[in-house]
Amino acid sequence: MGQAVEKRQERRHHAGQRDHRTSLSRHQCPHLVARIHGFATNAWLTFKQALDAGGHVKKGEKGTQIVFTKHISVTDDDDGARQISMLRAFTVFNVARVEGIEALLATPEPPPPGATDGFVSATGADIRHGGDCVCYVLSRDFIALPNPSDFASPEHFDATKLHQLVDWSGNETRLKRDLKNRFGTKAYAAEELVAELGAAFLCAHLGVQGQLRHAEYIASWLSLLKEDGRAIFTAASKASAAADYVRSFSEKVEEAA
Repeated sequence: MGQAVEKRQERRHHAGQRDHRTSLSRHQCPHLVARIHGFATNAWLTFKQALDAGGHVKKGEKGTQIVFTKHISVTDDDDGARQISMLRAFTVFNVARVEGIEALLATPEPPPPGATDGFVSATGADIRHGGDCVCYVLSRDFIALPNPSDFASPEHFDATKLHQLVDWSGNETRLKRDLKNRFGTKAYAAEELVAELGAAFLCAHLGVQGQLRHAEYIASWLSLLKEDGRAIFTAASKASAAADYVRSFSEKVEEAA
């Protein structure tokens, strides 16, 4: 929930998108997945999508299982209509393992600086700029961020804000996640994984390019995922709920406009 800021360029991942010039739909996973498997490019296709695009998965390549969260409405006698989340796992292949689609992979233009300002402002979160701390201060319910100029890029700044907003959503007055965990514990790593996945969902929603987290976070995630095979499912479910919660504020503003 906190990190030191380093002004350095890192390999980026592109949020979920459709290339409008080619109509090639690409699945986007949090960069953690690409990092684990050693890929520099964070764009993925199903086997069928690769074929439909005129390409093919390289012989002998194995796919990567990712999680898709779907919200559906159900009705029962006791509670009436309500929304529930369903997690589905399916297999994708990194584009580095797909041949014949090179010409279709265009790099999207990043959104202009400040493009997320209205979205973030709608949440009403207390965000304070200055200093060198990146963290959500649970005891005082505010987000601390350095000035935008202290980040490696506007996209890095936006992605960091979204990560901290997911942490903010876990306050006991909001989604009631346990945020009182010490750095280095499994519970802390689990919450940071929720925040990173949630930020990835929000980046996809807003078209923001995110960046790799620092090595200490990635190491803690890897340890957690190796010990608990269902950790990614649990984190994805909580991250989806957090992203929906954060997104709901801007949706209310749009509805009222």
